[in-house]
Amino acid sequence: MKLLISHWLLLQRLLNSRQGVPKWVSGILSFEVAKLLNLPMLDESSEGQIARPEMEQITVTKEYLDFLREQIKLGARGAAWSEVLMSRLSALRKFQDRQLLTVVFYRKPNSFTVRIDPESEAIIHTEEC
Repeated sequence: MKLLISHWLLLQRLLNSRQGVPKWVSGILSFEVAKLLNLPMLDESSEGQIARPEMEQITVTKEYLDFLREQIKLGARGAAWSEVLMSRLSALRKFQDRQLLTVVFYRKPNSFTVRIDPESEAIIHTEEC
């Protein structure tokens, strides 16, 4: 999805006042759109380098929620990852069949994901990996 200035301004407003946002993400939030667009894409960035955030509107489907349930049940990536998935499932299940704006910030190897309900302009879930 193309970065929309309105989405970037919404992100800045919502995240600048939120506790728990990594300092490196706060730094990116201070960027003007032109500077943001000059960041390298994730696959063009190197270890420790900030990459251009990715943004997409997704519909939370029953299939995706079922997939999360199955991954939690399998626990293949361990207890810590299952906890991440449980948190994600808990936040997203209320939004089945609705669209959410998902933005992923990158600083290899780290990422910070924000899911926003565009109707209420509220943060639904954040996730740091």
